[in-house]
Amino acid sequence: MITPLPFRLGVLDLCKVSSGLGPAESMFASLKLAQICESVGYSRYWVGEHHTSDSYSSNPCLLVPLLASVTRSMRVGFGGMIAGYQSPRWMAETAFALSELFPKRIDVGVCKGPGVAFREVSLELARGDEKRLTHEAMREVCFALNSFFQRRLASCALASDPGPKGVLCPDMWVLGSSINTARLAEELEAPFALSFLSRGTNLTNALDEYGSPIRVLAVSIICAETTREAACIGADIEALGLLPHNLMGSPDDCATALRKISADRGVEEFIVSNWIPSAEARARSFELLAKAVTTGVPANAL
Repeated sequence: MITPLPFRLGVLDLCKVSSGLGPAESMFASLKLAQICESVGYSRYWVGEHHTSDSYSSNPCLLVPLLASVTRSMRVGFGGMIAGYQSPRWMAETAFALSELFPKRIDVGVCKGPGVAFREVSLELARGDEKRLTHEAMREVCFALNSFFQRRLASCALASDPGPKGVLCPDMWVLGSSINTARLAEELEAPFALSFLSRGTNLTNALDEYGSPIRVLAVSIICAETTREAACIGADIEALGLLPHNLMGSPDDCATALRKISADRGVEEFIVSNWIPSAEARARSFELLAKAVTTGVPANAL
């Protein structure tokens, strides 16, 4: 019997329209996916902010309460809010309201973005100000948002601070793929999730390039019944013009790779994403991975 691995699993849902489904059906598929993932041991479920035509929703604020309402204990949240598109006050008001509805279950991840396919969309969302899309601007937003959170935690909120009053504070995360963003998280004393979703399949080289210890790592994984099936799914995805995945293979392949990364890099949690077009196949991929990782079930027993 394989000993359960000393790390947690979470999900980052990119909110893409699933093949053969419409936008509303794809959203309901995400709600079902969250329930499946919770039942097999995933500890959190985040949704991304992507203003693209293949997203069934570009507004995580709509999805987070829906996801929290159909799950029981799993943490849910933003992976993440794009700093340049909203004010810190609006972000705090949204976070506090959700925390009132779902105490101790809300995560507020902040990232630089841009979360778009076309530059003109990013500029429109940033109200025409390119400076809002810089690391310096993200830093200002993060510090302002963190100030609201810290005053709430210390029970010394100002009269002018965002309401509602007396609500438990959600957890603030900083999300990114650079050393500079990791240092920002350190300054804020906030947890940092390192994202390599866009780095392609050569994950080892990307991790070597990053260098620093990593507590939480966001990666894209195709986990299928067999190594060959995973490779075929990956080839089909790349043929559609989508990014290659960081890892792919059988449940044993993927669990072994995550075990090694965790041991070598000190990773305590993997936030997993994939862009398998079929909602059913995507759910199965998450399920296979969790069973192999959390219970050590051999691939031929799944």
